[in-house]
Amino acid sequence: MQGAGGTGIRWVPIALGAMAGYVLQLAAGFVTPASSSPLALTLPGFVALLVGGLIAARLAGRLELLHGALTAVPFIIVSEFLRLSVEMELARAAPGIPPRMNMAGLAFSDLVLLAGAAAGGWLAGLVAAKRKEP
Repeated sequence: MQGAGGTGIRWVPIALGAMAGYVLQLAAGFVTPASSSPLALTLPGFVALLVGGLIAARLAGRLELLHGALTAVPFIIVSEFLRLSVEMELARAAPGIPPRMNMAGLAFSDLVLLAGAAAGGWLAGLVAAKRKEP
């Protein structure tokens, strides 16, 4: 299934990779200790998207790095929507106190997630190249 304009992007593998990332992120939340450290919160997402990007790239069978990296997009959009929902609820609970958004931390975590997904796609490309060697 090709994207619009014949770009060769396969959206179903990207969606499946993102869903795998969500499942792994949820599972990691049950085994990792609660911590406010940005690294402790971002590392499970990196690993989840590394696997999700690998899955998406392998299923796509081509343009592995691109498919891996694009896996981060729906993952980040949904994650940030959920985070925004929580912050809006906090703002409703305490209307006089605006929530403090850490935009630098948000940008950092999104870049780490994108790097994880891209690394998964890159690894899938390496495996595919090794299989093609004589």
